Amino acid sequence: KNADTMLSCQSPTSVSGATLSELYTVLHNINGEFADSTLDTISFGTKIEMTGVKRIGDATYLHPTDGFASAIGIFANEANQNTPATFALEQNYPNPFNPTTFINYFLPVYSTVTLKVYNLLGQEVATLLDNQEFESGEYSVPFDASSLSSGVYFYRIDVVGQDGILSYRDVKRMTLIK
Repeated sequence: KNADTMLSCQSPTSVSGATLSELYTVLHNINGEFADSTLDTISFGTKIEMTGVKRIGDATYLHPTDGFASAIGIFANEANQNTPATFALEQNYPNPFNPTTFINYFLPVYSTVTLKVYNLLGQEVATLLDNQEFESGEYSVPFDASSLSSGVYFYRIDVVGQDGILSYRDVKRMTLIK
């Protein structure tokens, strides 16, 4: 997010110690991984099918490093040394998605977090976090909906403070398109 703002506004400041030129080079290399294929939609029937799609795992430039945070499924934004001022739940990105998306949230204080996904009938379809404790900061949780059907889903975060009282609750909508 900060890098996007930096590149969009051509801000001279750095993000995590990276300069504008360094961020541009990284994005150029990532884009180059996917530039050799022509993307085309071949079907809109029961699910969207596309040709020329390259899986992220097949990209030679993108590869996990030892101890990569995705092994535990939650990413802490260590570059952001500032404590968030308020609790917040952001809209998932990308949205609509197929089949994975990321849900970001902010904690201004040490908290216990529950994050669940529900279908349109209000039935729980996934528990991403279940009473897990976190320090203050910004976090991102990946959600893999490959076992779910296309449709609209809701995700809800419940944050309990150290006093055991519900401090924050928010619900957002997301769309899965297969």
